Amino acid sequence: MRMKRQHLILKGMLSAVLQPKSIFNPMVVENAFKTVTEGKVDTNLTLDDTKFLWDFYKDKDAYTYSSLFMNSDFVYNPPMSDYGGAWVLVPRDPSNLAFHQAVENLINKVEVATKESTPSQIN
Repeated sequence: MRMKRQHLILKGMLSAVLQPKSIFNPMVVENAFKTVTEGKVDTNLTLDDTKFLWDFYKDKDAYTYSSLFMNSDFVYNPPMSDYGGAWVLVPRDPSNLAFHQAVENLINKVEVATKESTPSQIN
């Protein structure tokens, strides 16, 4: 569920940046970056990286963004006693073949239904 929440936050951040008050305003991007990263998020993405990525906005209609996260189709949470009291996620398939296939399907635009959701499109 944590991965799902993080996934939703990232999608929400994209939606927030695309709001009319944010369009083509580098100061909003800088403020947003500082708000998110100062003591709240550990990332190796720099403000310069963010400004570089912001430059892609002018061509946003030329791209389709897809996203995928490791949901319960790919991992599960076994009893903590199985792992010395640690809360862990374990691949359903140790080879991760199903996730690799899902990534390949996403890249090749193959629609495959899963239990929880299908990869979402963000325009």
